[in-house]
Amino acid sequence: MLFSTAGYAQTNVFDDVIAPSPNHTYLEAALIQEGLVGALQNPNATLTVFAPDDQAFTNLATALGTNVAGLLALPNLDDILLYHVLGTTVPSSAVTNGAIVQPLSPTNTLKITATGAGNVYINQAQVTTVDLTAANGVVHVTNGVLLPAETVARSEEHTS
Repeated sequence: MLFSTAGYAQTNVFDDVIAPSPNHTYLEAALIQEGLVGALQNPNATLTVFAPDDQAFTNLATALGTNVAGLLALPNLDDILLYHVLGTTVPSSAVTNGAIVQPLSPTNTLKITATGAGNVYINQAQVTTVDLTAANGVVHVTNGVLLPAETVARSEEHTS
């Protein structure tokens, strides 16, 4: 008798959310370059990924006077990427205004702000899409790249 494991395939935040997204090509490239894909594919992980979209990378590059290739060449890119990941699954229904959370990067903490209008910010980056789920976690799309040493560099202001 032959057994197939195809029916039991586990989804993961990289293969099923980030990689197929047409709006996360820069994030995908950065994760591959830094060798972090395996961590996001780990079936035993419980992750929350704050995934900056391609426009967020472009905006940061412009603010820093470089291009996306320049961002990908940053010596601390792995730390920046780890700053976008929590080691626990936090769906949007569990978000608490004012929460301070520790990402996988030990460099700094993240502050979550939930406004009365229903907007959610991670530091200064707005969460634009929530709860893209996989078996090993959840992805929330952001409009800004989170920087561990400072707040997010964005080209536009937000109002709370």
